[in-house]
Amino acid sequence: KKATDDRVLQAHTKIGLAQLKLKRSRDAARAFERGVKVFGGMSEAKRKELVDGREAAAHARFMQGETLFDEYRAFKVDNVRKITKQVQEKLKRLVAAKAVFDSVVTYGHPNWTIAAIGRNGQGFEELSKAVRDAPSPPGLDEEEEMIYRDELDQQAEQFDQKAAENYEQVLELEKAVGYYED
Repeated sequence: KKATDDRVLQAHTKIGLAQLKLKRSRDAARAFERGVKVFGGMSEAKRKELVDGREAAAHARFMQGETLFDEYRAFKVDNVRKITKQVQEKLKRLVAAKAVFDSVVTYGHPNWTIAAIGRNGQGFEELSKAVRDAPSPPGLDEEEEMIYRDELDQQAEQFDQKAAENYEQVLELEKAVGYYED
């Protein structure tokens, strides 16, 4: 008996999740990649026939984003001499994770779409905090410290705005699918 597309997609995702529990991140990544590849190779007509496979494929793609998100989170902004470079590197890592999370939306599964957009908001919120919490250069007097902190705060505001936009989008989607009412 031939496995259905739904079961194949579910199997790849379940294997990936099991491998993560076993701390086998490379094997998990391969399993998620296989599921994403199977889904990507399907025609739109085949995708419409899926019952549970769409959810499994979206979950697998989300997990690929989580790997990048974990790398983003692990990168610290803590060297005052390299603060600009570190913020740029952290932002670059967030953008890479965000691109994967944005692609989850194309899978058309509401739960994983909401989770992905929410994770993007969380990423921007955490980047804002990292900028605000960055160390000050040594030797600043009180006034210079205030000016420096104000500059950091102004930089962080753009990330606060992006976080808010993502969270607002999550709220709208939750309303649209009936998870939330005003």
